[in-house]
Amino acid sequence: SLKYNFIAGISYFIFSVSTAMIVDMLSVFYTESSLIIVFNILVVIGLAEVFNKWRLYIWLAFLFAFAASAKLTGLVFILPILAIIISKDKALFKDMKIEGFFLLIAIFYLLINIFATSYMSLFDQMLANVYHLKTGHGTTYPSGFYQFKHMVKVLDPWIFIFLFSLLFLFLSKNIKNKFFVISVSLASILIFLAQVNSAFTLNRNLTIVLIMMIFTISIVLSVGLSYLLNKNDKLQKNNLLI
Repeated sequence: SLKYNFIAGISYFIFSVSTAMIVDMLSVFYTESSLIIVFNILVVIGLAEVFNKWRLYIWLAFLFAFAASAKLTGLVFILPILAIIISKDKALFKDMKIEGFFLLIAIFYLLINIFATSYMSLFDQMLANVYHLKTGHGTTYPSGFYQFKHMVKVLDPWIFIFLFSLLFLFLSKNIKNKFFVISVSLASILIFLAQVNSAFTLNRNLTIVLIMMIFTISIVLSVGLSYLLNKNDKLQKNNLLI
């Protein structure tokens, strides 16, 4: 409903711009900034009621290729992207659509990186970034539980609100685009867990996790508030009839 969409949109915007870590990250354009832009476009596409199927495949293939080119973390975006396709095209696995989609991704990836010295060097750079996080950068911190505690502290209080929202998300039957919202939540959890094994993590490495968590929280909040507002409207109508 209009009420649901309005509350979700306003909540997502206010929570995002009022979070210091996201504001600080956006002050310097970096790979995380690119991923957040891609994610917000995916949100628009995922929640849009009507979308031309051919345009849908082209946009999603380009966005995934761009995200994967920006950072290895972008590969996790395949979860919300597949959720969008499955929800909007029931005939995904017919007429070689899925094969054509991944071929389109490969074409866009090659075009985006056409000016790279070589595709192998590009791949080496991506792996070097993973190695950099695994081995540290000047200062090395213990991976595992130490990193887990540090990341929870950085994401506090959002991570705890997110976990509560997840419970509501799985139990509720009134959430529109529920499959897409769940896929975004799973993507944020996967990125978070991948960071746990790092020996070096910057706060900005968690911004995409935070923005995804805020998205889930905003959707769940909008469902709860919409339910309360609708219930209040019904009570008022009953009082008028009495």
